[in-house]
Amino acid sequence: STQSRSSAASDVYKRQQQTFAAVNCQNPLSQRQRLEPADLAQEDFVMLSEEISPASYDDLTTLLNRIRHPQNRRHYVFSTEALFTSVEANQGIAFVDGHNRLKTSPYVRLIPVESSTKAPNFGAAWLKNTDKQAVYSFVSLFDSEGALKETLAAEAD
Repeated sequence: STQSRSSAASDVYKRQQQTFAAVNCQNPLSQRQRLEPADLAQEDFVMLSEEISPASYDDLTTLLNRIRHPQNRRHYVFSTEALFTSVEANQGIAFVDGHNRLKTSPYVRLIPVESSTKAPNFGAAWLKNTDKQAVYSFVSLFDSEGALKETLAAEAD
């Protein structure tokens, strides 16, 4: 029943992600502290193919078209790992959130992008009888502000 499902839900954690430009350190733009989408208009861009991530593809294509980014400077890949490797190999810039392995790559800088286009929200929900340590371990990977700790602490009271 709907009531038993909703009473079993423990909590929901949702967070808006910041968008970053993943820029190879050999690119002069890697020295910037912030970027506007227009700063990237003449750069090679790496993005997930439409088949792999339709929503991401649509959002990014709309943004790139708005800044008149040339289609022939867009390179499509079929996995997130291929996207990361392409940026590390200086084959282009990619828009990413701040929670990926490029964050610690010595070859790439993640630079905040000023834009109305944001990375997708992250959300999680769990059942009341779920081991809180398992929930905390998973969601803490995405919880840079500590909001989850507050949620779990309040729930324990």
